[in-house]
Amino acid sequence: MFATVTPVGDELPYQFDGFGPREGDVVERHGEFTSYIWLRPDEMQATPEWAPQGLFVAVHESGHKHIQAASMDGLGSRMVYGAVDPAGERRSLDTFEVDGERMEWAWEFIRDVTPDGREYT
Repeated sequence: MFATVTPVGDELPYQFDGFGPREGDVVERHGEFTSYIWLRPDEMQATPEWAPQGLFVAVHESGHKHIQAASMDGLGSRMVYGAVDPAGERRSLDTFEVDGERMEWAWEFIRDVTPDGREYT
């Protein structure tokens, strides 16, 4: 799981190095959790023509989703379908509200460093 960290001085509480999340990752940002899944073509009733490798889906704990085409190795690509609400309706905005808080889908580069200093991107 990737989490919000305590900033040191004026640093942002995130690192923006590396690549985006991978299938199975869970990202916590300020107490909000988003998990990531790769829907492969054989797991879907129909594969969109624009996403031959399937879909990479960010799923907020509220049920809101952000959908994009998956790359050959199951990562998110720049081919974006967009935001979908918990009822499955496509939204025109990348923002949504949870418990009175405004959330916004945003592209983020994530890097993980283990306590022994090993980096994973």
